[in-house]
Amino acid sequence: MITIGVAIPCYVHHISKLSSVFDSILQQTVKPDHVVVSCSSTNSDNVQIAQLIEKYSPLFRLDIILTTDRKNAAENRNIASRFLETDIISYMDADDMMYPMRLEIIIKAFQNTDCKIVLHSYDIGDNPNNVQLECGMEYGIEYGKLIRAPSGCALHSENHYAKIHHAHSSISREIINSIQYREEMEYARREDSLFCGDVLSYVQSKNVYIPQSLSIYFEEGQTIL
Repeated sequence: MITIGVAIPCYVHHISKLSSVFDSILQQTVKPDHVVVSCSSTNSDNVQIAQLIEKYSPLFRLDIILTTDRKNAAENRNIASRFLETDIISYMDADDMMYPMRLEIIIKAFQNTDCKIVLHSYDIGDNPNNVQLECGMEYGIEYGKLIRAPSGCALHSENHYAKIHHAHSSISREIINSIQYREEMEYARREDSLFCGDVLSYVQSKNVYIPQSLSIYFEEGQTIL
């Protein structure tokens, strides 16, 4: 059986957002085998962290890695990735949410193809507290349609307007032994797209794009975590 883990980068001012993404994980039709949050600029004395662990750790396997140091998004993503031992590593931002079939569809993509990376479309939300998550059943798997664009990001070779959420990528675990997020500050705010482009260059046609929106992106974002 293929196992899947969720890697979530976080920083101290986004801790309050974690309950929304955790709630969307609870609604998954297939639950993750492990969820790892790498949270910087905080420590074990943080009351919010303690409350989240108390509430959610009995419901799914959860580890929150805390560092007092200031980390950027790429560093936190790499930390969470290295902590996971699942076959698939699926990334999700601390202030975004998953639609209920996201993990199930991603697992099926890996089961039904020899892909090494899965990317998908997304919706833009206004307020996570007002979102009604629905479990859609219609989805498609497009194999080998993604390429690395000249800018370094992922691009659909036949539809350049296809929506792709680079921060919500899913990769085969073996990839992180060869490719990691670029941690240098010169890549800040582009680390997600460049990571996906780097992976696509490495795996070539072994990729899947899912045109159905599998996540909700809430516009805010910060790079220094």
